[in-house]
Amino acid sequence: NVISFIFVALFLLMASYLVYFNVFEASTIVNNPYNKRIDNLENKVVRGNILAADGQILAETDIDEDGNETRVYPFSEVFCHVVGLASAKTGVEGVANYELLSTSGNIINQLSDDLSGEKSVGYDVVTTLVPKLQEAAYKALGSNKGAVVAMEPSTGRVLAMVSKPDYDPNTISADWDEVNGDGSTALYNRATQGQYARGSVFMIFKPIDYYN
Repeated sequence: NVISFIFVALFLLMASYLVYFNVFEASTIVNNPYNKRIDNLENKVVRGNILAADGQILAETDIDEDGNETRVYPFSEVFCHVVGLASAKTGVEGVANYELLSTSGNIINQLSDDLSGEKSVGYDVVTTLVPKLQEAAYKALGSNKGAVVAMEPSTGRVLAMVSKPDYDPNTISADWDEVNGDGSTALYNRATQGQYARGSVFMIFKPIDYYN
């Protein structure tokens, strides 16, 4: 009876851990850069698009005639930190990495694609970012070092997020030595990684229709 109770207790502990792992830890494990499952998905799925709140494309995958894939960022530097880099798994590219490489195709279509060598297309990810606000914040910051974040207080939605110095994600490979050189902070997202003292002034702004 003692041995039976021990095995039952061990079974319950294992079952509890599996439930906890799948419910609370699954998303963290799936998006971990050391997870080899993601590398396998990249061989089978064309990375989905990242879209703004109004549907404008912030990141997409371009495929040439030879089947070579290139990640393209239409807004260049404007969304570089918040959208991030697919190659480095930063920004939205990193947070939504699993979703961008997941597909809704049924198992039969997936098997057919595997046999034919064709890639499935990943999910698109729609953000709450508003291009007009993002561009306005980008221009307002100018050549200064710093960050600008605009949020919707009632929902917590991030409408704009800018950090400078910046870089062009479309030419990051060619500019890597300069962008990642000594003294350069272009890859540093000051909005999410910087630590700043709280301001002492609270300003009230007139509500605006930021979607038009």
